[in-house]
Amino acid sequence: LTNVVLPNDITSISNYFFYNCSGLTSIIIPENVTEIGNYAFYYCCSLTSLNIPDGVKYITVNLFQNCYSLSSVTIPKGVVSIGRYAFNYCYSLKSVNIFLAKFKYSSFANAVTVCMFSGEKIFKIKPPLFLLLNTFVYNGYS
Repeated sequence: LTNVVLPNDITSISNYFFYNCSGLTSIIIPENVTEIGNYAFYYCCSLTSLNIPDGVKYITVNLFQNCYSLSSVTIPKGVVSIGRYAFNYCYSLKSVNIFLAKFKYSSFANAVTVCMFSGEKIFKIKPPLFLLLNTFVYNGYS
């Protein structure tokens, strides 16, 4: 299993759905998906990028943990919360575009490369959130 195109008639991805699919490199998620469960992409270590549909409101707990190859992600305006350890150990993460989101403790812990953030507003940022990031930039300010 390396490339996946999900059918247009699904509206949610359940907990652990792609858990430990280490060969998965890309996935196309239809725009009508509004829920992605906890750990859904946990340990998809070959996944490089994916689209998060605009209707998704929550980036759930440990959603992308151990996705070592994930290099960029855009978090759409509809997202209101990013769960704990959602991007934990995403070592290749270089670009994160965020528009509006509330973060949980250590959402990006152990993501050790440069992350660029852009968007309208970020609130409730706590110091451990960006633990071990080399650079944090939001709207041009570091």
